[in-house]
Amino acid sequence: MALITITKANGTSVALPDPSAFQFDVQDVDGSTAGRNQSGYMFRDRVAVKIKVECQWQHLKQTQAATILNAITDQFFTVTCPDPRTGSNISFTAYCGDRTVPAYNLRTGKWIWSELNVNFIER
Repeated sequence: MALITITKANGTSVALPDPSAFQFDVQDVDGSTAGRNQSGYMFRDRVAVKIKVECQWQHLKQTQAATILNAITDQFFTVTCPDPRTGSNISFTAYCGDRTVPAYNLRTGKWIWSELNVNFIER
């Protein structure tokens, strides 16, 4: 089973190649009234808890890079991946941040990409 699966808006699921690096982040989202008073005491207005998954793939063939990039073209999509909090998979609606894909080499007329970096951020 793939570590990460993307389900597109049309219902099509795409199993991504296993990433070289995978980081699961849990982020608090505070409201506008959060901050510190003059004594340095912290006030928080947590309005949500969101997930961000940071992924990196290294030394990708053209077909692998295309599989990943084409799976995440929708504005929003569903990400299914491991959740370290539960030890099982979690699915959440996400969008992706910038997609960075530096070129490595052109061999036999086909590109090999040194890496692909993307973050999946919960909606």
